[in-house]
Amino acid sequence: MWWSRFPLHSPPCGTRATTYDWGCMSLKRAGIAIVALATGIGILVLLAHLPFARRAVLGYARSVLQRDYSLVLDAARLDYNLAAFRVGLAEVRVSATGETNEPFFESEYVALRLSPGVLLGNLNIGELSLTNALVRVHRLADGTSNLPSSDGSPGGDPAAIPIDRFDVSRLTVDVVDEQIDLRLQIPVMAVRLMRDSGSISLVQPAAIRVGSQMTTISTLSSQAAFDGRTLRLTGGQIRSDEATVGLDGSM
Repeated sequence: MWWSRFPLHSPPCGTRATTYDWGCMSLKRAGIAIVALATGIGILVLLAHLPFARRAVLGYARSVLQRDYSLVLDAARLDYNLAAFRVGLAEVRVSATGETNEPFFESEYVALRLSPGVLLGNLNIGELSLTNALVRVHRLADGTSNLPSSDGSPGGDPAAIPIDRFDVSRLTVDVVDEQIDLRLQIPVMAVRLMRDSGSISLVQPAAIRVGSQMTTISTLSSQAAFDGRTLRLTGGQIRSDEATVGLDGSM
């Protein structure tokens, strides 16, 4: 019969020269190569999680931020889990070049979860969370500030930030403007932003001073959404000693 030309059992590889030897040896080589590749990847992953590798990665990130964005990054420790696509920084301070004595951003911990698409070159931030964050803005009387300079930045709309979720349970804001004699102090506010939903709210009353006049903001709350470029506020309210104002719009 026609099927008799195709034996159901092949002789073992290596017993003698057979028509199956080439296929068997190819499978063996492929198996050895796969095992070697898996072993190599495992070794690289283990090495990448060693302290000296983490320090090297952190040093590279610092150099890129300073070279390309004129930002100085200080952090006590870099954590990451390659398998889970998670990155974290402890005791973070970010300042503009030349303004390291007055960083504009600090956080006890910054946690970042990336999407698996990053392996294909598609950067997307699944979640960015900050622990006990502080934003500090200080403009001097001569117009200079502790923020990064915008000189040389491209015109037009900024590129969208590829982020799905932004979460800060405790955010402190301190703004000082010596040119107009203004200070805004927000002791604690909570921010949770997603593409289609989210919220911002004061946890403790805020204070704003213009000249010698002081105002306490007892309530600031709003539904909010952030699509990577635009922050949309809806159904919000700001209540101070003098008035209550609705808060709706985009920025």
